[in-house]
Amino acid sequence: MDNPGGIKNIKSEDQFFDVIKSGLVYVLLYRFGDINCEVACDMIKYFPERYPDLKVYRLDVNEVMEVAMGYRIQEFPTSLIFRNGKMKGSITGVKEVDIRHLIEGVQAGPKKK
Repeated sequence: MDNPGGIKNIKSEDQFFDVIKSGLVYVLLYRFGDINCEVACDMIKYFPERYPDLKVYRLDVNEVMEVAMGYRIQEFPTSLIFRNGKMKGSITGVKEVDIRHLIEGVQAGPKKK
């Protein structure tokens, strides 16, 4: 798969833990060759433009299965979002509206009481 919109590919478990440790980070876990995963990879190519403060990455679980195993993820594509190294949410599937709500909810931060 090509690398659209400046989205970076994660190639190792060490790289994964390095990129999630600071800022707001979105990681798409996908399987190369799976049609739903291809749709998800195509869909997220607009995320860097739409969410300039969000670092956007892809991780092919065929190459780096340890990350999926560590988070007990068995279905793909799965979107993970982190803030400063802490996972703030995840969603499985390719419904763009659900993924956008996940991102925007984490961007907004906790609700004030």
